[in-house]
Amino acid sequence: MTLGNKNGTDSPKYNKISQDDATEFGSTVSALEDAKKSCIWYPDRSPISEIGEAPPFDSDPAPTNPPGSGGKSGTGFYINSNGYLLTNEHVVDNCSQIWINGGGSQIQARLIHQDKNLDIAALKVQRSTKNYAKFGKVRTGEDVMALGFPLGDVLGSDIKATKGNVSSLSGFEGNKDYLQFTAPIQPGNSGGPLLNEGGFVIGINTANYGGERFQNINFAIKGTSASSFLGKHSIGFEYGDYDEPIDSADLVEMGEKYTVEVLCYQ
Repeated sequence: MTLGNKNGTDSPKYNKISQDDATEFGSTVSALEDAKKSCIWYPDRSPISEIGEAPPFDSDPAPTNPPGSGGKSGTGFYINSNGYLLTNEHVVDNCSQIWINGGGSQIQARLIHQDKNLDIAALKVQRSTKNYAKFGKVRTGEDVMALGFPLGDVLGSDIKATKGNVSSLSGFEGNKDYLQFTAPIQPGNSGGPLLNEGGFVIGINTANYGGERFQNINFAIKGTSASSFLGKHSIGFEYGDYDEPIDSADLVEMGEKYTVEVLCYQ
């Protein structure tokens, strides 16, 4: 029995339940009227399907003020041509609006899926792109490059690149969903891609271990764990491999096309 319908961003419309309808369904009119109260609708946008596809949505006006003390910023990157991005969950939690700043323009994003334990989140924008990251293999000891937008209020809005190497294929206390690397990262790097020498994503920059006794101890969500998260939610992504390493400047130029600043307004 259909209790009601919703068309796009319009308000839901409930059907009138007759006694014949209730009898045929094997219930009562009052019970079915009460059931309407349990219906959950998305009041400001169309419903999101179970496979992670988001229909077009109306964008809110772009905020004129930076996140500042009332928000936060981080980094994200496109992972397919359909406008899907990955970032850290802690970058976008408790946001009233999420905006993507990249390519000289801002576009509003929706939070589609998130995993707080893994600290990962998938975003969707109403835009297609031919520039997106592909995942790759990782080995202990290989050189890597971290991309992101750290400390934008101090260092400026240009993308920043730091180099290091993979020091371990496990994270804090042996967590197998993470890897450890030595490329320095700062607040604002969170959610950015960690690239191998072929330009493929092997991790998502997440956190560092601070303190005078700890130097160059940084953690990233493994690319394999990120791809498992995407597969669980039926979000498309691609893998790739390489034969020869790419020059560092070319890596940055390539990664800059799909790496964006994520702005969280609270």
